[in-house]
Amino acid sequence: MPYAASLEYALHAILHLGGLPSGSVLSREDLARFLGLAPSYVAKVLQQLTKAGLVHGRRGPHGGYRLARPLSAISFWDVIEAVQGHGAIFHCQEIRGRCVVFRDHPEWRLRGRCEIHTVMLDAESKMRTVLRRNSLARVQRRLQTKLPRTQRDAIDAWLAGAASEPVVPTATA
Repeated sequence: MPYAASLEYALHAILHLGGLPSGSVLSREDLARFLGLAPSYVAKVLQQLTKAGLVHGRRGPHGGYRLARPLSAISFWDVIEAVQGHGAIFHCQEIRGRCVVFRDHPEWRLRGRCEIHTVMLDAESKMRTVLRRNSLARVQRRLQTKLPRTQRDAIDAWLAGAASEPVVPTATA
């Protein structure tokens, strides 16, 4: 199962929401403009991320989205599950049961686990381990060292300019 383009968009959305000033939010329209995507598509991705508990949304004139937890607590696998679901990556169809070679030896058709399936399960297990081990904060740190200072400053300034100020709760008498 190939990963959908929405996964890449979700990973970038999470990464950039993680660059917001503390307590601020970013509207889906501004996030869409920042990513160069259609607002309706970004809305769908944000809905998936919100449902998974990775993002919080706030309505109203100063509404928008922010991370529900720090980037260091969001793994690649968290985002994959939010966008793609919890299913297996490889689905064995047991085509060996239809193989012409086994026509005269039906007892061998489905004996034991398919070796191809075994290798794919092992690969999937290792991939999940790597994706769970890597947080989006790790990517953000690597980007901070790769991007020229002027580019980092431009991103920070754009996000700060587009972000809505945090809502300060008022004391009740």
